[in-house]
Amino acid sequence: MTDAILKPGDMIVPFGTTSWTAERMALDARPDGGWEHDCPVGYAVIGKGRGHRLFGAVHNLPVPTHLEPDDHSGMITFLNNRARGLCDIFNKRQAEFITHYFAFIKDHLAEHGGKVDAMAAEFHGLYAPEHWLFAAFAPLPQAHIYVGDEGAERFVLAPLALWCDEGCIAIYFAGAETAGGKTASDQARLRHAGAIVLELSEAEHASPTALAAALPEAVKYFWRSQPLPMGPFAAELADFDK
Repeated sequence: MTDAILKPGDMIVPFGTTSWTAERMALDARPDGGWEHDCPVGYAVIGKGRGHRLFGAVHNLPVPTHLEPDDHSGMITFLNNRARGLCDIFNKRQAEFITHYFAFIKDHLAEHGGKVDAMAAEFHGLYAPEHWLFAAFAPLPQAHIYVGDEGAERFVLAPLALWCDEGCIAIYFAGAETAGGKTASDQARLRHAGAIVLELSEAEHASPTALAAALPEAVKYFWRSQPLPMGPFAAELADFDK
C-alpha cells in the first residue's frame, strides 16, 4: 500500500480486523508535525476536535460505482452492509449493534423531522432532511485505538468505536467479552487516554429503541452539531489549509 499523510493533530484508527498490530504499520514524523504511514488495513482518519461521521466513512476502502448521487437510501444501506461485513465473525453482537444503530439514526431523524426540516429550509432546496443521515457518527467495528503508549502496546483493540465531537466512545458488550483482567486493563488504558468506555448489556442493544436509550446524548443528537450535511461519496474538496 502506498504511503498516506496525516495532518498535524490527526489520528489514525485501523479497524475491521483483530489481527492487525502496530508493528504492521510504519509511522514516520514529517517536518510539518504530521505523519506518514503505510497502514495495510482499513482505517479512519480522525480530525482533532471533530467527530467521525458517515459522510467521512469512505475511509481507504473501495467506493461503490453502482450508486447514483441522489440515492441516499442506497448509500445508507451500503454503509450499513460494509460496516457489518467488517465485524468479527465470532462476535454477532457487533453486527447486531450496527444493524440497530442504522435503524436508530433513521428513526431518530424522523422523530425530530420538524427541526431538521427547518434546518433544511434555511438552504432553500440545496439540502433535503435525509441528508442529515450522513451526519451520524460512523461505527468502527474492531477498532484499534491509540492510547499513547510506546511500541506494540500503543493501540488497544475495542469491539466497536464511535467518534463524536467530544472524543472517542469505545463500546463493549457485557458478558464473556468483558470478563477477565485484559479487558479491564484495556478499558483502564482507554479511559486514561480520554475515551469514554460504554459497556452495553444484551437488553441495551436488543433493538433500535433500547440502543437509543443507552447511547450518550452527543451521539443521539448528531444532526444538531452538523449544520452542513454532505454525502459520503462526493468529490473531494480542495484543502484550503495548505
